[in-house]
Amino acid sequence: MEQGSNVRRAQEKDLLEIVKLCEFVKKTYPLWNEYYPIYDNFFEDYQKNLLFILTIGEEIIGSIGAEKSDWHENTLTLHMFMVHPDYRNQGYGALIFQEVEKILADEGWKRLDLLVRNDNLKAIKMYDKFHYQNLGAVKTPWDFEEGKFYFLFVKKITQIGKN
Repeated sequence: MEQGSNVRRAQEKDLLEIVKLCEFVKKTYPLWNEYYPIYDNFFEDYQKNLLFILTIGEEIIGSIGAEKSDWHENTLTLHMFMVHPDYRNQGYGALIFQEVEKILADEGWKRLDLLVRNDNLKAIKMYDKFHYQNLGAVKTPWDFEEGKFYFLFVKKITQIGKN
């Protein structure tokens, strides 16, 4: 990883660059399309102060959003996770996940969850590595492809220095 990388909350001035990054990432990720994610999805997370970015210097190379969970009470669902293809497999995904977990734990959140499609083996492996527990398949509005479904992962998070 390059020095000067930083994870922080997105600011309104970052939104267009995040969307630009997303449009580039969509070319490498078949589950995202012209309908999702779009500017409004990022703006909604930003308005709730739940949109985070990963930068190197001034360049945004990744982001992740959060929203209230549909699956668990007092839980946030992490979503719209992306890292620029040129920066993948270099530890940046782990960095943004770990830093966002710390921020949210320090703010009093106790649990995070996320959805991942069953054929996204790389993401499943990463979430296992980050100690997310796979709770199994769940029904989602996106279950329209034969043999494709989503797993729900969950993780308890704690403040630094607390168990």
